[in-house]
Amino acid sequence: MKLDGIWDFYFAKGKNINDFQIENSAYDEFAVVPGCFDVTIKHRFQRGLAVYRRMVCASGMQKLVIGAIGLRARVFWDKKELGICPVPFCTEEFKFDAGNDGEHELVIAIDNIIDNGVDSLWREYYDFYAYGGIYRSVTIEELKDVEITFCKITTKELESRTMDVAVELEGDFAGKKIAFTVDGKTVLEADAQKSSSVSFALPGAALWDTENPNLHTLEVKVADTVKTVSFGIRQITCKDGKMLLNGKVFKIFGLNRHDCHPQHGYAVPETIVLDDIQAIKAQGFNCIRGSHYPQSQIVLDICDKVGMLVWNESLGWQNKVESLNSPGFQKLFLRQTDALVKNSVNHPCIIMWGFLNETFSDDPGAYPFMKELAERVRSIDTSRPLTYASNRTVDDLCMDLTDIMSFNTYPAWYAIPGSDPNQQEFDRWAVEKSFSIIKEFASQECFNKRPVLISEIGAEALPGDHSGLRWSEDYQADLIDCVLDLIQKDDILQGVFLWMYCDSKTYSNPTGQVRARGYNNKGLVDEYRRPKLSWKVAGKRLKQGK
Repeated sequence: MKLDGIWDFYFAKGKNINDFQIENSAYDEFAVVPGCFDVTIKHRFQRGLAVYRRMVCASGMQKLVIGAIGLRARVFWDKKELGICPVPFCTEEFKFDAGNDGEHELVIAIDNIIDNGVDSLWREYYDFYAYGGIYRSVTIEELKDVEITFCKITTKELESRTMDVAVELEGDFAGKKIAFTVDGKTVLEADAQKSSSVSFALPGAALWDTENPNLHTLEVKVADTVKTVSFGIRQITCKDGKMLLNGKVFKIFGLNRHDCHPQHGYAVPETIVLDDIQAIKAQGFNCIRGSHYPQSQIVLDICDKVGMLVWNESLGWQNKVESLNSPGFQKLFLRQTDALVKNSVNHPCIIMWGFLNETFSDDPGAYPFMKELAERVRSIDTSRPLTYASNRTVDDLCMDLTDIMSFNTYPAWYAIPGSDPNQQEFDRWAVEKSFSIIKEFASQECFNKRPVLISEIGAEALPGDHSGLRWSEDYQADLIDCVLDLIQKDDILQGVFLWMYCDSKTYSNPTGQVRARGYNNKGLVDEYRRPKLSWKVAGKRLKQGK
């Protein structure tokens, strides 16, 4: 049962969840779930304690699922604390005895206070806004005697359409059967076990790709417990520096996309997400990078349906080595990375996993935790390549951990060696120089011909400025056109993710960088999705290249 809708609400400016006392609650407002309270007229950009309450009819053993919150939360049922949500963008589950039949009080207390402690997963220098609220849906369901806690379906062999399925059970499953049904036809039945791994072939079943995103339905049933999974039959591989989808070499022409909107924060309605993804695909792009946090099931479901590829990554931005070596930070980061992979592993649109955007991977001290993260992801899923976006270029010390080498670079915007930091008109040389440096570094024998991506590149443009100088739409459009032209012609660089799809809220001066309007203005469209010149130029270039 979805619990989305209008909840009772109150807000205490400057307070945090540790200040919350449920006995003293005084609800004097209403709030929408999913929603961000700090985009509302009354609490716009305010930081403090936000408390959500609603009455729920339930009894017996229940499972409460909170899709995602920001920035941290405590959860209560009939004034008894069920637990915490310590990580933004991370799905959390709570299993508990709801009590007798009747109405019960569910309270979710949230704060959006930015914690700059070494263990925090959201520091004030992050270059995207820390909205507060319940970002994604809240659901509750009755627990049955048997629970299917995990189900993963992957393509084992493409030609025969052989699929591997891994299932994990809890509860009273002894002596029961587990049945697997695909598209309404039972394909296998076996004895139920705590952990099961089975394989079966689906001869002639349609494949999933960007042009024909065919989806199938797997139903796993044990007694009266049924879990339904949508999946696609497809394989992503890397060979000789190339990326292959279903055995065919392809290039990525992608956009970084923040899943945000000025009127909704990170609780973006489905209609806006669908409009975004369809517009991106119609313009000629084939992939989005979920910058810089796990994407919602809404985003992933839509990408599955329309045939949009996705790079999905866990929350992180320029995390320092002091954090990477802190047990508290490691525990939280592993927790959300585990959830990232487990909660989205069956989406065919996801073609790579990522983590720790622009971390200090040039420091030897970063290597142990980077290695642990890579091993953790691969322990759950090996069907997709692994990467992370590095801005350390030739000084990076952790690239041997990846399957794909990805580089954030901003030539002609932030200076590179040999370029003029005061250059006001676009200079193609800076982009060519940056790409040559990356390719030379990636060509080292130790990297074994891994695919190379430009994971971020772009320039800020203020809508309406057509001076042709820095910050103008013309300057940005010239850079974007140059980048796409070079990527289309390059045999080594296997793709690019332009930074970025839409302008997004950040801070006026987070790290000494000017952020006009308090926005990162590198979007090809503005925050309300109104196109800049670069949007049109990119679409023309991509359509010409097909």
